Amino acid sequence: MTRTMPQTLAADIMRYLQMPDRPVLSKGEQISRFVDFLSETHKIVGCRRGECRKRLRRFSHVLGASRPMADTARDVERLIITMQDIGTRPLTPARLQDAFR
Repeated sequence: MTRTMPQTLAADIMRYLQMPDRPVLSKGEQISRFVDFLSETHKIVGCRRGECRKRLRRFSHVLGASRPMADTARDVERLIITMQDIGTRPLTPARLQDAFR
């Protein structure tokens, strides 16, 4: 069975959040490392780094936690929805041209 982009993106987000050896970083470094991790398998995230960084600022408490906790489950769900929204919107012609370079 083939997994769709939202399923694999959600699985990759959870895999990142559950990594046991994530170092303590500043808010900006947390977001950058998260975006870099996702862009390895989801090229659309790499094409939209600026947008990702801007929209992920409100999730720094989730990205900085040593592991997802029960009280952050709703925020993790919102993080996944935000990343799916970023990943499924069509690229503008300029972004599409940049992606093919």
